[in-house]
Amino acid sequence: MHGLPDIPRCLREALIHWPLSPSPFPQRGKGDFWPLSPSPFPKRGKGSGFARYHDWSLRIIQRFLRRPIVTAVNLMTFSKIRHIAFDADDTLWKNEDFYHATEMDFGRLLDPFVGSDVARRALAETESNNMRLLGYGAKALTISLMETAARLVPDHLDAGLVREILAIGTRLLRMPTVLLPDALETVSYAMTRAHVFILTKGDLLEQERKFDNSPFKAMGLEYVVISGKEPDDYRRQLGLMGIAPSSFLMVGNSPRSDIRSPLAIGACAAYIPYTITWAHEHVDLEPDPRLIRLDRLGDLKRYL
Repeated sequence: MHGLPDIPRCLREALIHWPLSPSPFPQRGKGDFWPLSPSPFPKRGKGSGFARYHDWSLRIIQRFLRRPIVTAVNLMTFSKIRHIAFDADDTLWKNEDFYHATEMDFGRLLDPFVGSDVARRALAETESNNMRLLGYGAKALTISLMETAARLVPDHLDAGLVREILAIGTRLLRMPTVLLPDALETVSYAMTRAHVFILTKGDLLEQERKFDNSPFKAMGLEYVVISGKEPDDYRRQLGLMGIAPSSFLMVGNSPRSDIRSPLAIGACAAYIPYTITWAHEHVDLEPDPRLIRLDRLGDLKRYL
């Protein structure tokens, strides 16, 4: 398109639309002030050359520097991308909304005994302690719910309360697969630009059920479920697939799992924040030329 087929879309757009308006500088010629006068700008004021130059510069900054400059800086790095993996939960479909609702319901069940805030904090601690043993997913959370209740309210944990806790935990196994905005369109577009697959962590049966209920299965998209997303997990999985980290882009919403770990092994990452993020996944992300931050998943198309 426009003779620029091999560079990312956002930089291509910037080049196509450059320049944005005629230059504010007068034409050189006899009698004009360029370049002999001390300054090419008249006194500041409404309608002055300075104001016109300032407005013109702002338009350039807003159009060319706000997003395309990120791609320009990263152009050499992102031009090497041949493999793109999308996280599933809270990147392609809703997940944390359902887990957050379960945690809130657990707090309400224990509120008459210890207070809802105390119950939720204790649950977060139990989940963290159980992570290495139980991993992730609805089953692991349900066990943590029961363990937390047994520790906090042993004298009130009768059969009725046990049934209620089991009910709010196991309903996660029946939650629907609700696609997020731009998910289907962005994945479809990415498949025309690179080798694309979904890479997620958690319980195998739970994750497979969500994938089977999504339109991605019918698209023939490869679906990979791993037990964790630490740097060594990425090294192992990419090695099994014959993928060099320098040619790999991970797209996701979890700073710890989807962003920090891939960057640690020399891969690239695209961070799309979700409205709710599990506390365990919160980490500060340092600036990195291999990292792009997006407001929404659909913005990824500008970089492919």
